Amino acid sequence: MHESGMHRLLIATPILFAFHELEEYWTALPWLRQHQSALPKFLRGVIPASADFILIAGVLFFVVFAGVAACIIRNPQSRVFYAVFSVLVFARLENALGHVAQSVVFRGYTPGVLTALLIVLPLSVVVLRDFVKSGAISTRLFAWMIPMGLIAQVLAVALLAWPEFT
Repeated sequence: MHESGMHRLLIATPILFAFHELEEYWTALPWLRQHQSALPKFLRGVIPASADFILIAGVLFFVVFAGVAACIIRNPQSRVFYAVFSVLVFARLENALGHVAQSVVFRGYTPGVLTALLIVLPLSVVVLRDFVKSGAISTRLFAWMIPMGLIAQVLAVALLAWPEFT
């Protein structure tokens, strides 16, 4: 991919992923109120159910994605930033697959599933494909990026939710 095309992709990714956060912000709390009794018991008190939590998480995810994208644009030869961005993309990809799985389990709409299907999944594939095609990352790195994405997602949610439990 041409450098200006890569820059556009890096700039667009956090913005497009923000639409996913907005869908969750607009739909999660009403959905949780309606489906609270259908959730597994171990999740009922664990899922942070505040608009502030969803908003802060969305803003922080955007800032982190945009910050790493800016680092890549400023240091295009640094494979470390591409690797970090790729781990973040895998975290979003895994989150999107989780939304799809939730919709299958609940046999209907769940917060975030529309943008997961229409934005997050295709954009994640495009970003990772273009990073591999440009030589910025290797598919061999996927073996550790996939679990790191999951760990990053779990840690991010746990750290953001921590104040709700203290």
